[in-house]
Amino acid sequence: MYLNPEPGVGFLAAKGKVPVIPVFVSGTFKAMPRQAHSLRLARISVRFGKEIHIERGKPYQEISDLIMASIKQLKND
Repeated sequence: MYLNPEPGVGFLAAKGKVPVIPVFVSGTFKAMPRQAHSLRLARISVRFGKEIHIERGKPYQEISDLIMASIKQLKND
């Protein structure tokens, strides 16, 4: 399930003036399903992408889209 990124993500990335590291986490729904009251034993994996350096003056939505595209690429790798 992927949602469209909000421009606020781009705003935070631009205002932070630091590189963004995209991260993809999988297996969390097995460990803690929506209606569960406690954690379950499950394999969770975390993938880290390459740093994204934000260019000055880029629209916030464009930055958000770039970050989300990087996360989706991590899922497909």
